[in-house]
Amino acid sequence: MKESEQIYKDENFKYITLISYSEYLERCSKADFLLEVMQSASHSGYTTRVLEAISLDKKLITNNTKLKNAPFYDFKYFYRK
Repeated sequence: MKESEQIYKDENFKYITLISYSEYLERCSKADFLLEVMQSASHSGYTTRVLEAISLDKKLITNNTKLKNAPFYDFKYFYRK
């Protein structure tokens, strides 16, 4: 079986195929918003998802508590739950 045909699993998701990062960015560029879920408060800071949202001019829904104090924070583009 080819790697692209393998099924990747974890306890919460089932992945049918892997996609390249460029395909991921293309899909993100078509989205209305991006979602970022930080696993714990100790994992806060600026992530790649934040940079992707800014560079793609997308709204970001996040639980990242550090963003509100960021110099680039704009409530029109970031929604912190």
